[in-house]
Amino acid sequence: MTGWVITVIGLLLLGVAAFSVYQAFRSPKFVSRLTKIATKAAIEAIKPVITAPRDLEELAKDQKDYRAGRGDDYWRKRSGAPPKG
Repeated sequence: MTGWVITVIGLLLLGVAAFSVYQAFRSPKFVSRLTKIATKAAIEAIKPVITAPRDLEELAKDQKDYRAGRGDDYWRKRSGAPPKG
C-alpha cells in the first residue's frame, strides 16, 4: 500500500468514529446516562479526600497555626502563590 491509501483509510475510519460520536450525543438519554456515570465516578473519587478523618494532634496544630496568622502559609509555599499582604 502506498502512503495515500493509508491516509485515506485513516481519514475514513476517523470520519466513521466522528459520525458515531455525533449520533450518540444526539440522544438525550445517552447524554443523561453519561452525565450520571461521570458524576457518580467524580463523587466516588473525591469523597475519601473530603471525608477523611483527621488526627487530633494535627487538628490542634492547624488551629494553633491559624490563630497565629499562619493559616495558609503551607499552601502558599507549596503552590507558589504570592505572600499575603
